[in-house]
Amino acid sequence: MGEQKGPDYYDVQLARVCEPLETSPWRRLYETVLSIMPPPAQAEPVADLGCGTGRFARLLQQNGYTDYWGVDFSTKRIEEARRYVPGFEFTVADLLSPEVHERLRRYQVFVLTEVLEHVTDDLDILSRLPSGGHVIVSVPNFDSAGHVRYFESVDKVIERFETLIDFAGQPRLTLPLPSRPEKKIFVVRGVRK
Repeated sequence: MGEQKGPDYYDVQLARVCEPLETSPWRRLYETVLSIMPPPAQAEPVADLGCGTGRFARLLQQNGYTDYWGVDFSTKRIEEARRYVPGFEFTVADLLSPEVHERLRRYQVFVLTEVLEHVTDDLDILSRLPSGGHVIVSVPNFDSAGHVRYFESVDKVIERFETLIDFAGQPRLTLPLPSRPEKKIFVVRGVRK
């Protein structure tokens, strides 16, 4: 496993994540996350933490979500997100900044797709989410240069986060990568305790 990377690392890695939503290698993941979200009338407002280039935001927009805030610490990814989904709000910020923490109180749904495996302070980030909010997380079962951790099973995901999130009766999905089925992404939903 690697060390936590800064925004410059992700700014340089930009080209591989700028494919349109329709051909994005993460489209299947985004559609899976969407499938376990509450419908727009019950889910808004949505905070997308580690939103990247806005491909998931575009899918939300296409499915009737309008009250959205995307946050990422990569300036270049936020610039691309603003270009790609001009009707949504995107902010360059560290997820642990006081400004982000203060603003999170206004949101009811929190999406963290492929974020928590990249940060050493994953539990601190989740602890800042307001009680009662819906939390949807996706994390992998494989290592990569930007990962500080990965998870062997969906049970290990639950085990790591269950002190902060109530997963009882909530969806727990395993999504094999089409090209490499031994590599999986775990998608879980819960409620912040």
